Amino acid sequence: MDRMIAQHDQIFLTMPAKAAGTSMKDFVKRCLPNSKKNPDNFVNYPDKTKSFLTSSFKLPPVIASHMLTDQALIDLMQHASSDLTLLVYIHRSETDRLLSAIRQVLASLVCDRKTYKIGDLKRFHMERNATHCILNE
Repeated sequence: MDRMIAQHDQIFLTMPAKAAGTSMKDFVKRCLPNSKKNPDNFVNYPDKTKSFLTSSFKLPPVIASHMLTDQALIDLMQHASSDLTLLVYIHRSETDRLLSAIRQVLASLVCDRKTYKIGDLKRFHMERNATHCILNE
């Protein structure tokens, strides 16, 4: 794996929603703080993809992005440098993704109660600590 990564000048880490994309994007930002900034999830917009990939001779060595459609993958493959680009697609079980999405929606509805007025919170078995809102399943 190390040899394969070392052989490529450009690495794209792509994944569907709820498959650790935000964590991967944060990781890349921390590892490469001085790299050219890419628009968030730009690979889902053909005009932004082409513009970003062709606007400079020096691109960040690693780019992470959510991939929302099949067409986004096709566009990325068409505009990326074929010989020097490694494309990694991170997959997550659909059941895990669904459960994670449900948790996220419920947590945002319950924990951000000022925005979403949903009434009594006792039925949600919610706890708060200094940094988190926790929903007991």
